[in-house]
Amino acid sequence: MLITCVHVENFKRIHEIKISPDADRELLVIGGNNANGKTSLLDALRAAFGGKNALPEDPVRHGAESALIVVQLDSGIRITRSIGKDGDSKLEVRDELGAVKSPQAVLDKLVAGGRFLDPLAFLAMKPAEQRTELLRLVDREGKVAALDVHRERVFSRRTEVGRDHKRALAQLEAAPPAAPSEPIDVSALVKQLDEIAQGERARDKAMSRAMHEADDLDRMRTLLAEDYKRLESIKESIRAREAALEPLIESVRVRAEEAKALGAAVDTKVERERIQASIQAAHVHNQRSATAKAAADQRAQLSKLVGDLWTEIDTLTARLADIDAEKSRTLEAAKLPVASLGVSSDGVTLAGVPLAQASAAERLRVALALAIAASPELRDIWVRDAAVLDDESLAAVAEHARASGYRCWVERVGSRDPGAIIIRDGRVASPNGANANQGEMFGEASR
Repeated sequence: MLITCVHVENFKRIHEIKISPDADRELLVIGGNNANGKTSLLDALRAAFGGKNALPEDPVRHGAESALIVVQLDSGIRITRSIGKDGDSKLEVRDELGAVKSPQAVLDKLVAGGRFLDPLAFLAMKPAEQRTELLRLVDREGKVAALDVHRERVFSRRTEVGRDHKRALAQLEAAPPAAPSEPIDVSALVKQLDEIAQGERARDKAMSRAMHEADDLDRMRTLLAEDYKRLESIKESIRAREAALEPLIESVRVRAEEAKALGAAVDTKVERERIQASIQAAHVHNQRSATAKAAADQRAQLSKLVGDLWTEIDTLTARLADIDAEKSRTLEAAKLPVASLGVSSDGVTLAGVPLAQASAAERLRVALALAIAASPELRDIWVRDAAVLDDESLAAVAEHARASGYRCWVERVGSRDPGAIIIRDGRVASPNGANANQGEMFGEASR
């Protein structure tokens, strides 16, 4: 649908303007000198459709109590927005059946989100801002933005895991190789020492018993000598003592043989030193073995950590690829307004290269296509500050509007453009330079 009439009163620099553009006119130039109201006219149209968020600061002309914006569409819809001096606005949208409910929602369907996209302003944006604006148009549910947030988190996690993997790999490469040997059973050596100690104790006990019995033998011999002196008187005693002597002699002999056998079987000093040296060597060996095993365990843990981190990196990389693929599918489903248009991580691309690297004509074509996409129902779009456009670019704007079935309102400084509607002192100027009577001269001004 197209605008058939715009009536603005006391809005910013406008006193009163009424314009009824021809339906078959694809280019509508709004001209005039600066600070005369041409920008105010486009601001009024934006405020009419965009609502409170589109209202500029200080919207009511100084000296007036209120402002009025009325826009008539060829579909029969009539938009009326009145603005008080305090900035409060009231909106009424009527169709052939009367006032509609939720009027701003109706306008938001006509123009995406109630906002217009100015092609030249879009081209002046930074790449990241252009990307945001494009996604606002084609991804109104915010799927791509959510995917971007998720992708950033996954990418950050992969970077973190990559650092951990690099650090773990360096630790693994720096770890000395380790081949731990089997530990020596020290308990067997200790058991041998116990056996030696037991043998020593048995030997010492036998020797002690032998010495006591030798002492007994000496005493017995002394008594025997004394008995021999009293031989005659104590023969009977001698025979008794001789009878007792023989077992003692045999016992001493047996004990002496046992002590000799035990002493020969166990060389305690040499054997003890040998076993103690073996125990010390076993402790050294076992300590080295434990150190080597700890090193081997550390290498095994580091090797597992390296593998696990690499697996997580692969998983995160695959997830990034899935996110990128889903984002591509979302953008494809969104039907970008230009076939070769794309969205990179930091801007907008055209045919795979940054939009800023495209020619001026290509960039203008893209910006116009986006402005049209931002206004899916209303076939009027706006170009502000079009003084930067040369005649060729202005002709390209007209041709693009004609081919797409849209009409482009172009703001230009000056009054030399053929067929331009000139705004002077907040009113439409007549061809002879005076301010036109809005009711009588309006048709002339719009042609």
